[in-house]
Amino acid sequence: MKVLADYWFNDMRGGTVGIVVGEDEVTAERKAYIGAVEGYNQAVDKESILDGGQKLPLSFLEGLVKQLKAKKKPTAQFRHSEQ
Repeated sequence: MKVLADYWFNDMRGGTVGIVVGEDEVTAERKAYIGAVEGYNQAVDKESILDGGQKLPLSFLEGLVKQLKAKKKPTAQFRHSEQ
């Protein structure tokens, strides 16, 4: 899988979470994965997320953006469950 982008988040306790966006080199399908990593080696962390991270479905990300753009408080929490 060809890595197109990566995003990194750190918490106050030193934990690191990454999101990696990749493109399958055969099908050209793009996917995003998220995972917790050690945070010491970016190349190793990217591979770790691609190999064992949780897939972030586009429908989940679209729902998240929709909530962030909402003008009024949502009546229920957005909950996504997709296999």
